Amino acid sequence: MSRQVIWQYGTSGASGSGDNQLSRPANVVELESGNILIADTNNHRVIEVDRSRQVIWQYGTSGAGGSGDNQLYSPYGAVELESGNILIADLSNHRVIEVDRSRQVIWQYGTSGAGGSGDNQLYYPYGAVELESGNILIADTNNHRVIEVNR
Repeated sequence: MSRQVIWQYGTSGASGSGDNQLSRPANVVELESGNILIADTNNHRVIEVDRSRQVIWQYGTSGAGGSGDNQLYSPYGAVELESGNILIADLSNHRVIEVDRSRQVIWQYGTSGAGGSGDNQLYYPYGAVELESGNILIADTNNHRVIEVNR
């Protein structure tokens, strides 16, 4: 049986930040709507695209990563919560954030730009998920741990 690509977002072998372009996507999930949520790591953004390859939602801006409003720095994981909000593991900002569809930060764990150990400190979080209890489970990679935090 031959295998073939039936859908693709991004141009094979070509990195970029324009239409139908990605730069080192690290995580992808299909949403209940059928849209695709992509952590576009080197473009410092999370995008939601529909099956016609249109970006319908974005958090973060392409270009140099940083901290601050609507800024990500190497997002590695993104998932949609039951509320419709997006949970993002913002790797190089050493934080996990929950943003709503209007791009407002609703919740954050970790201190932007300050990797390390200790209370409220993450060091390269690779991913996060919401548990049935509402708590957040975080892979805190360079602290060599997985932690569960409450809201």
